[in-house]
Amino acid sequence: MWFLLFLLGAGLGVVAIKTLVEAAERQRLLAPPEKPPARLLTSTAAHVTTTDIAPKTDHAKVLCQIAITPAQEAFTSPLPPGVLTLIFSGTCAMKESIRHQWHGVDACFRSDDDDNYLKRHSFLVIDGKEFRQDPLESDRAAHRYTFTYHSKGGRIGVLLKRPHDIYTPAVTIGSIDLAVVWQSAGEGSQKAEERKREKERIRKALELATTAYLESNSLNEQFRENYAAKHTAKILNTFRDQWRQEYLELITDEPLFTLVQAEHPHVLEFFEARFKLIQIAQRLAVEPDPEPPVPEPPPPRKTPNEKRDADLSWFKVLTQDYRQRALVRLTEEQEFLDELHRKFPNLNDQELRQELQKFRDEALNDRNDGPPPGIKGL
Repeated sequence: MWFLLFLLGAGLGVVAIKTLVEAAERQRLLAPPEKPPARLLTSTAAHVTTTDIAPKTDHAKVLCQIAITPAQEAFTSPLPPGVLTLIFSGTCAMKESIRHQWHGVDACFRSDDDDNYLKRHSFLVIDGKEFRQDPLESDRAAHRYTFTYHSKGGRIGVLLKRPHDIYTPAVTIGSIDLAVVWQSAGEGSQKAEERKREKERIRKALELATTAYLESNSLNEQFRENYAAKHTAKILNTFRDQWRQEYLELITDEPLFTLVQAEHPHVLEFFEARFKLIQIAQRLAVEPDPEPPVPEPPPPRKTPNEKRDADLSWFKVLTQDYRQRALVRLTEEQEFLDELHRKFPNLNDQELRQELQKFRDEALNDRNDGPPPGIKGL
């Protein structure tokens, strides 16, 4: 009897401990940080601003507030048509019925295996359509996100779908709060203008980064020397004012300058190389021109006797060369005749002369044995 009571008490203790552990796990998933850290939130989207998304406007502009529980569509009160601001905050948790694993979800992200909210999801459904719009402002640390929504009037249906990889949840806990704020035409146009300026700023930063990459040769010292020497006038008359104006536009636009410093630091190195080009061109512009090289004196004119002696020496060289080539030619012809007599002893004189003439014609096609000017005979 005592043994059965002991087993029953032990079983109840295990169940109580398991219940306490699950409750602590749920609280850990749902508990937001006490104070969001002041840091740049770059892990959600490039255009996210680091602001507190909690409503900071007049309460008269808050049209309604509702709580959204997982897998259950919630509806707002009837709303007027126009531009609205939807502010989601908080987290909820789901427990699988098979693996008994808890998953945390907020309006934009879900927890990973390490319980970090880094996985962007598309489980949010508004008026029956998946809401894939990126938040205008985002604070992942506080799980607060704001969106602009164009309402046609009437109620808005909001649903947080169950993740596809989570089988029918046995338990859900917590809810996500939604505040619907009226946005006047002036506020809407102002935010639209801010977004337009932000996009233009990003485009300008990318354009500067591309230019700096394409003209990265200017970072080379030898290239700068050669370029400045070749285009001195153009650098001083055109490029100097253009490059200075482009740099002033960059440093006077503080958000653009901050973006370039953080994302494209090589742009600043590129502007510095441009200024060095200007300095080199200024130095080259005031340096004296190098003295032209001293021309070589013309060769002295020959006297008539010297000219005659040079011509005679040249004529002797040509004559000697011609004689040597003539001897070689005669030797070849004699060897050819001897070969004909040996192979064809019955040839008469006319046939021998014809064969010899063919031999001479073929030899003339391969060489020029003509005598130098003024040499006759041989």
